[in-house]
Amino acid sequence: QKLKQQRQQQKETIVPHQNDVLCGRGGGTNNHFGNSQWRAIIQRNKRRYLRLQKRQKMRLAEKIVDAVRKKEPNGRFLQKDQRSGL
Repeated sequence: QKLKQQRQQQKETIVPHQNDVLCGRGGGTNNHFGNSQWRAIIQRNKRRYLRLQKRQKMRLAEKIVDAVRKKEPNGRFLQKDQRSGL
């Protein structure tokens, strides 16, 4: 049973690529190229965001997320699985 679960996990292991945003804290996520791109997008839109009303802020946030997801290859927002460490 445990071996079967391990094999299934290995099949489902996602390898982050350059457009992915790694959720979390610390050097591993901060130094990832996709996170650097994400921070740059946020920085470029920060002043605009602060001037917008709530509904417009939500739309801008959605556009930013969509921009990451539409990159080639598609950007994803990934979080580490605490059980497996992957």
